[in-house]
Order: sequence, then structure tokens, then C-alpha cells
Amino acid sequence: MEELADKLFISLSTLKRLLKKTNSYLTTRYHFKVDLKKLVFIGEEKAIRLFFLKYFSEINSIDDWPFTPYIPKDLIEDLVSFVAEKQKWQMDFSQYQHLLIYATVNLIRYLDGYQKGNLSCLNHNLSKQLAQSPKNHFLCQRFHENFKKPLDDQTFTDLFSSFLSEELLCNPKQVSLSENKFLHFKTWRHLLLCLEGEIHLPITNKDEIIMRCHNALELGNEDFYLNFLVYDYRKEFLDYFSQDYPHFMQEVQKHANLMIREYPSEIIDYTVDHLTYLLLMTWENLFLHLSQHIEKQKLMVVERGKGSLGHFLQVYLGQFFEISIFTDYNLAHLNTDDCDLIITDTLLSEMEGVTVLYFNKLVPAEVLCRLNDYLRKQLKLQFQSKYERSQLSHKS
Repeated sequence: MEELADKLFISLSTLKRLLKKTNSYLTTRYHFKVDLKKLVFIGEEKAIRLFFLKYFSEINSIDDWPFTPYIPKDLIEDLVSFVAEKQKWQMDFSQYQHLLIYATVNLIRYLDGYQKGNLSCLNHNLSKQLAQSPKNHFLCQRFHENFKKPLDDQTFTDLFSSFLSEELLCNPKQVSLSENKFLHFKTWRHLLLCLEGEIHLPITNKDEIIMRCHNALELGNEDFYLNFLVYDYRKEFLDYFSQDYPHFMQEVQKHANLMIREYPSEIIDYTVDHLTYLLLMTWENLFLHLSQHIEKQKLMVVERGKGSLGHFLQVYLGQFFEISIFTDYNLAHLNTDDCDLIITDTLLSEMEGVTVLYFNKLVPAEVLCRLNDYLRKQLKLQFQSKYERSQLSHKS
């Protein structure tokens, strides 16, 4: 303790006070603590590793490698790539980064003599496949030279642990092939079909959503998208849908909750919000489908000059607006009967039944910002109207 206090340039009493506060947090949230006499972590090994997985995932950018020089990054990258290839994992860059940190934290604890894995439920073919592959001989050799440990079943189990479970799916193609093993898959597929019908938006990658949600429930707190200690990046994403598409969000949450109810195992410390986040985040072309859901608004551009902004908007926003440019010399000829919105840099007389957006200067940056707000409000209103009509039809 004295040596650590000296290195931190604080008094021994201050260090003890800080460690006691830290232990209060660790014990409450992660069920382990720091032994103040030996300065080692005591508690459930899985909880200790989970804490450091979240800590290193959150504190570093995706390009940082905080384990230098103890753990060579390229060696871990080769190891993760080997396992991903053999297991046929489908993953993106964020999941790959998660696995790099996951394997490294597990490796550090393993090298210190702590073991987590239980071989009974895991896939043990990796060490055999590694031995049979001449091109991976160098990987085995480097691992042994660096850490004085063999790449055997126990090592793979401790490094990749839950991600080698036979209960996980590696890619969406396995979903339809596993419906006899995982009986909730058929129910989940039916729920996603019902969700499509309720909100009138296509879900074209149901198997991928089923795989992602199933794996998340299997992994629990080790899931790719729970790798944070403090800043919950899911919240702003979910808040966006709750605020801009409340009825849509209500239906998604309802069906996510039904999916959790159909899951055969008990779920501890899990919320419907996470499954909702996964469903929305995995939903293929969701924002494109949302944008196509809105009825085209009829926009009239009344501007001084040669109509350069109007022509720009026709190209840039033609998907969302039917855009016409007023070219007459007399504003009295302006017909607003077939128009939802007017944008102008000219003071116009008061008009009924049409929204007028006035700009001191008609430049793209300012106009696009306000048109985006207008579209969001219109989409929200249209979703609400369609949802209410749908509810009335169900009741009748």
C-alpha cells in the first residue's frame, strides 16, 4: 500500500479512503472488491473480467491499444481472426474490437493464474484445427514464446469463453436450421411478421434480428452492445425514436417484450430496452423505409433571381418533395391550392391552408435544416394518423 501511495503521489490515508469508495461501487455493481492487504481482486472471476472488459471498451477509442507492451495487438488480432474464421462468425468492426478486448482481458487474468472457463459446454475443436493447419503453426509458436502457455482447449476456453458456446449462432443462416433446437425462433419470426403488419414497414432480415437477439440473451452482460460502464450510448438512439416516432416505438417495444417472454430461460438483469435497441439497430434499411413511408409533400419555391435554390432542392430532395419553382412575374398569380409548403425570401401576404417558411437568405444549409424539421413533424403526424386508423380497424 505504501509503495502504491508513493507512486500515485498521495498519502496512505487518502489511498485507503479511495479504495474503500471504489470497493463500495465494485461490491454493489459487480460483486467483487480489492483486498486492501494484498491489493488483489477477490470475488467471482466472471464479474472481475466483465468489469475490465467494460472499462477498457469505454475508456479507449477504437484505435487505442492500452495493453502495450504486455500483449502484442497483432497477435491477438491473428488469434481472433483465426477463431472467427473457424467459427464462421459474422461480425462488424465494433464486434471485432469487442472480441479483441474480451480476449485480451481474459488472457491477462489467465496468465495470472485465474481460470473462468468450463469445458463441458464449449466447442473444443479449435486447438485441433489449429494443429492441423500448417499456416497457423507460427501463431502457436508466437503465443508460446510470448506467454509460455500452449494454445490448447483450456486456453481457447478461457480467452473466448461464452463466445464458444454451442448455444450461440454464428450467422443468420443457422436460424432456420436451428428451429428444432431453439423452439422460440418460430414464435419470434411470427412476432416480427405481426410487427410488420402493425407498422406497415418491411423487415427484410428477420433471421439476422433473431440471431442478434438470441445471442444477446445468451451472452447477457457480455453482449457486444453492453460494453460500457458509464455512458449508455443506446439511450439517445432510443430517445430519438420515442420522441419522433412514439407510436412506432410503442409497437417495437411491445413486440420486443413479447420476444423476451417467449425466451425459454430465466433472464436476470435484462431489460426490454436492450432488445428494442438491438431490433432497431439491426433492422435492415430502417431509415430508408421510414423515409419512404411519408407521403410526398408539395413544395413551392418563391425566390428572387434565377431559382438556383429551387433547382438544387429538386435534385437534392426530390425523393421527399414534389418541388415547383414560381417563375411568374406577378405574385398575384401564385396558386396555393395544390401546395403544402412554400419557402421564400420575399414577404408574402397571409395564406390559409399552407405553411410558409420565410428566410432572410435562401441558402442550402439553412433551408435543409428547417425542411428536415418539417419532414420529421409530418412523418410523426402521418405515423400517428395511420396508427390510430389501424387501431380503429382492429376494434371494428
